[in-house]
Amino acid sequence: ATMAPFPATDPLDVTALAERAHGGDKTAARLLEEALREHPHTALETAADYINAGLPGDAMTILDRAVTLAPDPKRIDPLVHYYRAHVAEAQGDAGKAKDFRRAAQAVSLDYAFPFQAEAIPVLERAMAVDARDASAPYLLGNLLFDDQPDRAVALWEKAVHLRPDFAMALRNLALAHSHRGTKEAFEHAIALLERAVATGHSTPVHFFELDQLYEGAGTPVEKRLAMMESHRDAVLARDDATVSYAGLLTFTGKNDEAIELLRQRTF
Repeated sequence: ATMAPFPATDPLDVTALAERAHGGDKTAARLLEEALREHPHTALETAADYINAGLPGDAMTILDRAVTLAPDPKRIDPLVHYYRAHVAEAQGDAGKAKDFRRAAQAVSLDYAFPFQAEAIPVLERAMAVDARDASAPYLLGNLLFDDQPDRAVALWEKAVHLRPDFAMALRNLALAHSHRGTKEAFEHAIALLERAVATGHSTPVHFFELDQLYEGAGTPVEKRLAMMESHRDAVLARDDATVSYAGLLTFTGKNDEAIELLRQRTF
């Protein structure tokens, strides 16, 4: 069959771009690199297409290219490396698979969020071959939480067991427990988020979420304000947390401080 003219193709249909580039289309090759550089998650979609089609070599080519084009090697989505490991293992190269999984554990998880069903066996295999890997169960928990919340909680608990200062896994566990509807679960959620904050690896949203849990539990305003003030810079990094902070100042009679805080801020 003959491929349709290139303009008929969605520029984010990276599988189609890759096929055209493989056939010598220079425009497709250029747009393929742009897509992989600017929208790196498209590499995972294309890799999954090739894996499902029984073309692991083509999947590896796309994944390797995504790594080469990444502006910061430390911020490559770990799923790219996990997929590379999965493909390498399928090709019989256990050594490369081990190296790729080690690379997956070394990069940042800040912007990593699995979104494909195909990632389930990839992450399950990573857990099976390396019981010390905390990243794989964390990521798999993120993927499964909506439809399999109990399994997701178990996976996050495993991640925290392996890495006790895993702030994001602690935070996820806290939010999961906070929705279970019992006083004991809510108190456990607060304890978990307090642990997350205490790790020193928290993000500003954690302080806002902790204050929300405190409010839901009827925690004294003085304790809530003390938490906010002890992490003031992080709190002021978010509009919602700043509004909560101003409210707590007002409740404790510090009206002038609250007014000045809001006056100085552009929302």
